[in-house]
Amino acid sequence: MTIAALTTYRSEEHPNMLWLEVETEDGVTGLGETFYAAEAVEAYVHANLAPIVLGLSAIDIEAVHHRTRPYIGFVAASTELRARAALDIALWDALGKVTGQPVSVLLGGRVRDQIPVYNTCAGTRYVRGPKLGTTENFGIRSGRKVDDFEDLHGFLNDPVGLAGSLLDMGIDSMKIWPFDYAAEATQGQFISPADLAKGLAPFEAIRKAYGERMQLSAELHGMWNLPESRIICQALDEIGMRWIEDPVLLTNPSGIAELKGSVRSRLAMGETRGGPKISRSSSTQGRCRC
Repeated sequence: MTIAALTTYRSEEHPNMLWLEVETEDGVTGLGETFYAAEAVEAYVHANLAPIVLGLSAIDIEAVHHRTRPYIGFVAASTELRARAALDIALWDALGKVTGQPVSVLLGGRVRDQIPVYNTCAGTRYVRGPKLGTTENFGIRSGRKVDDFEDLHGFLNDPVGLAGSLLDMGIDSMKIWPFDYAAEATQGQFISPADLAKGLAPFEAIRKAYGERMQLSAELHGMWNLPESRIICQALDEIGMRWIEDPVLLTNPSGIAELKGSVRSRLAMGETRGGPKISRSSSTQGRCRC
């Protein structure tokens, strides 16, 4: 069962999304996807991936993975890795159809019957534009009607109401990022007492209203230097966090290790890097635990 065609799909409504469909010579299809810089990833799929993978066995997924390893762009969440990820997902989807099994079974089956969930408090227009990692891409422009799913507007303007609505739905864990505006104002080099208090306010309000019923996590998006991140994290410690995500950039491994030793909260990281080798390196060097 060889790979016969790669077809890509994009949507004006979701310009950062790219879907990749694999079709085999037998007519079996599999669908994969990836996110951000869709135009660049699409070009890489057709100009670079397709000449390598067309004609390869669609069920030898690991072999395809090794054959497509690029000479450059093989770490982090590069265009190359995002394209390969979409292809990998599509091949697993096709294999699931051929075998009649869920992909989870093909990967070894379930470890548990249930897992806890949390709500990332974004909205329906979050990160629709090209300016990834900026408040301009929050999708809550003035003049646009706020819908029932606009959780980012909610945590900035009515955090208690948002937390209550989540609890009503049976969701008892939420992640918010109210410090981004302050980080942009100083490029993450300094946080004033006023901005610190403003960023802490949604967490404090939710904790006061609901106590430990709602678990809280903070997303810092790697926007702060180490000294300011430590100030923020230690203040969040006093409220009680389920975790603090990307407190500094992952390009600062020694800073992560130093911060880990001075903060009580769990530190989460990894979405801006790609691949198991990066995760293994962070774990073995004591920066995080898997």
